[in-house]
Amino acid sequence: MRNLLTIVILLSIFGSFSCKSNIKTKQFLKDSCKILQTDSKFLSPKTAIENLTAAYDSLGRIVSRKSAGKDLFSYSYAKDEIIEKYEFEDKGKQLITFHHKLDDQGRIISSYNSDLRTDYSYDKEGYLAIKKSSYSNSSDYEKITKYTITGGELQRKEDTGEAYLSLDTVIFSSGTDTFPNNFYCLIDHLPYELTGELRHYYGKPLKKLPIKSAIHGMAPVYYAYKKDSKGNVIQVNMLVKYKKEEMGLINITYSCN
Repeated sequence: MRNLLTIVILLSIFGSFSCKSNIKTKQFLKDSCKILQTDSKFLSPKTAIENLTAAYDSLGRIVSRKSAGKDLFSYSYAKDEIIEKYEFEDKGKQLITFHHKLDDQGRIISSYNSDLRTDYSYDKEGYLAIKKSSYSNSSDYEKITKYTITGGELQRKEDTGEAYLSLDTVIFSSGTDTFPNNFYCLIDHLPYELTGELRHYYGKPLKKLPIKSAIHGMAPVYYAYKKDSKGNVIQVNMLVKYKKEEMGLINITYSCN
């Protein structure tokens, strides 16, 4: 279901931590700016502006987000698990529940619902290395994603498995701009686990903002970021330069203590 929101930069994020007990005690963003609302749209193909709003608990952790007041994601936190619920309308109200299991370092090591299970492993530096997904009702489907992260910069994502007849590789480039702790994005070709709303639960976070993604045989996508005086990312522009075509634009509003 997250693919429905891949054009969007959403909400705010959590601080880094070193042990599981911090999930309950860490004051994530108590004294920081938090993303309050995003207004995003695709310019090619053209789509209507989509507004998203977020809510947080007293520790600054995300607890809900809404899309135009309709779709609702909610999050609850336990000692060794995060429960994510997605409510949406499709011939009546529907609910999908994701369980994210945590290891003793507070990292997500498995996620599952009634249909899909995904397991995660990390490299010796603590960065996400391998993601393995399979459907619970089928032994024929398996997808393995391998990530290459060096010095906090995302460099490569490779997909293999039964769902892929050949290797599908995305090459990334990063600039010198720091990836703010309170920012995350869901944009085409940028991995959800490394840039999404739970990114601090998938090992060490990225240090630099990705500025380019390229898949063989396709025009590369470039990402440009605008920051305010406090260092908050307030705008993201997605551009396919080869076509001289602006692909998408996201404006972000913060609430600062």
